[in-house]
Amino acid sequence: MINIKLCVLIFCYAYFFAHSNCSAQRTRKNHEAGIQSIEGNWFDKKNKRHLSIYHEKGQDYFTINDWYEIGRGKEPMIDAYRAWPRGNKLVMLQSTTDLRAPYAEILPSGKFLLYRTKKMNDEKGPFIDSAFFSRYK
Repeated sequence: MINIKLCVLIFCYAYFFAHSNCSAQRTRKNHEAGIQSIEGNWFDKKNKRHLSIYHEKGQDYFTINDWYEIGRGKEPMIDAYRAWPRGNKLVMLQSTTDLRAPYAEILPSGKFLLYRTKKMNDEKGPFIDSAFFSRYK
């Protein structure tokens, strides 16, 4: 009787260990796939706004370059931000330094990105601005 209980206990531990390791591997693959789906160059046709999103290996954040199209002969001003993955979205925390930036989120949705921001100094309030980006073609 003790041998059966011991065998069942060993089987349960082995089953749990095997499945916890597999799900961790799947999560890592899903995370890497999520990174690949967000990385790249994006364009908001309505506002003529561009995003370049990339992730450097070994970093825990993404770098986002953000700029608008402007007239000929003028150089665009490019803003750079850091965004951290939180679940299925990228989160840019509010910055109150000299580069002031409100809390923002980027959510992938198929072939598009939804970029939404909150009012400055109001991280718990509603989103007040949003833009849809599509990949460069």
